Amino acid sequence: MENYPVGVVITSYSWNSTLVEKGTRKVANKMNTSVNITVKTREVLTSFGKGYDFLAELFKDDDKDKIEDKEGEVKKKGSNLKDRFKGGNDKTRDGFLSKGNSRNKGSISLFSFFKKNLKDFKFGLGRSRTNSTSNIENSFDQADWRYMFALENEPQNYGDEKNLTYSWNGAWEISGRTALTVSKNLSLGNISYNYKRSYSNSSLDLFGGEDFMTQFLWPWGDGHQDTWAFDDYSFNLPDYNVTISGIEKMMKSKFITSISLNHAKSGSKSVGWGYPIGDVPAMNYMGIPDMDLGDSKLEINRKSYSMSFSPLLGIKINFKRGINLNASYNYSFTLNENYNNNDKKIGSGTKKYSKGFTVSGGYVQSGGFKTPFNFWPFDGKRIKNTIRYNLSINYNFTEDYKAEKEGDANSIMIYPRRGKGTEINSFTFSPTITYEFSKKLNGSFTYSYNYNKSS
Repeated sequence: MENYPVGVVITSYSWNSTLVEKGTRKVANKMNTSVNITVKTREVLTSFGKGYDFLAELFKDDDKDKIEDKEGEVKKKGSNLKDRFKGGNDKTRDGFLSKGNSRNKGSISLFSFFKKNLKDFKFGLGRSRTNSTSNIENSFDQADWRYMFALENEPQNYGDEKNLTYSWNGAWEISGRTALTVSKNLSLGNISYNYKRSYSNSSLDLFGGEDFMTQFLWPWGDGHQDTWAFDDYSFNLPDYNVTISGIEKMMKSKFITSISLNHAKSGSKSVGWGYPIGDVPAMNYMGIPDMDLGDSKLEINRKSYSMSFSPLLGIKINFKRGINLNASYNYSFTLNENYNNNDKKIGSGTKKYSKGFTVSGGYVQSGGFKTPFNFWPFDGKRIKNTIRYNLSINYNFTEDYKAEKEGDANSIMIYPRRGKGTEINSFTFSPTITYEFSKKLNGSFTYSYNYNKSS
């Protein structure tokens, strides 16, 4: 039987204890589990197509036993299902998908497109848990098995241990990655998504943690009074990069050998949260706190956003005679805020806008010379050398904003309007010359000029 998903499961468990004098005994244990699965996309979609063919043939109407081929001739299907799906050529096995009616042609072509161009899908799942128990006074030397295997929030069988303290922390994470070739000259690479929840608890019944997730954020806009407004402009979208090549064919230039464009997105959102003292959620069957961010008891105490287009747009041009040119425009945005008493008002906050461009070019010159010495070790040999000339220019503009109270001490915190923050301009000019005799012998000359201005 074909087994298209390929998976690896790794789990580990460790336990250590310090059993010395009463009152100083300690116990700690740690458990990790990770699952990594690679789905062979092409094989899975091929099998799905065969199953679709089988069901379509099985439930078709009797009056559709005759189909019309490309030449307009009518042929009656005479082969049974066994011959149709276990023998014959590809056209026979493709059946309904390859010769379906016109209503299915759109979905068929889309299905065939993904089967051909969607790369293998890699899926990951991880879980970890660490427990620590201290100040054990009596005969208690380890926690009960449910606590040790992360199915309880606290040790259950510790009798009259009055000074016992414990704490634990854990995390679970899910991730996925794939790529898609849209056409010969257009590809989507590094399509990835990640979600991670980390949390901790102690004998003081303080339970809190953080959620981290891949997101897209529309960062443009003016100042606002609270970060909840940003939730309206953010949504789940995988990170990705886009590459468009073969543009030189449209220009038909005698001097350009290749032109490509690229664009990349990387974004995330993290939310820090906590429960009221003594209010700890129960564990689910996987040993993960049974909770969600919509819980009315949950208190959001901080949020962070990060969005980067690096580049927002980039271009790479290769000319004849070893000349190349690269240019890119980058844009990024970050926001970090802390909140007071979960009242959706900023206690402290900073946000940063950054944009800039980078231009670099290079030229490669290859040559050599014949040594004028006819004795060893020269023996009149010809020595090859390569000279690489590179020039890089970088400019970056950054705006920093800090949330401040407007008016008296009881007023809310707001950000200054765009253009009213701290501005930083930086410029770098850097030429480099590298001389290579061989892989083991080379030298370089580099000069760098930097300019920074803050206002």
